[in-house]
Amino acid sequence: AGFADGNMMNLLKAGICSADRINTVSPTYAAETMTPAYGYRLDGVLRNRSNDYSGILNGIDIRGSYSFMLFRNRSKRVVQVKIPPSPERG
Repeated sequence: AGFADGNMMNLLKAGICSADRINTVSPTYAAETMTPAYGYRLDGVLRNRSNDYSGILNGIDIRGSYSFMLFRNRSKRVVQVKIPPSPERG
């Protein structure tokens, strides 16, 4: 299945072609990597696999939203309950 890149074997291309699903760090980056400007000669194979290619946001919006603050505080309490502080840590 055409894993060559010029006269060399491209193992990343082989992985993309062989994978059941492909994901990357964000939907925007997924779209960008399917263009010649950002695809680094893999844009064609990524476009061919576009039905199996997706971007997953890699983090939480921390722009000071109230819901994030509630999430952070709740998560901290859950961790503190599950892992009580040791005498050495205070």
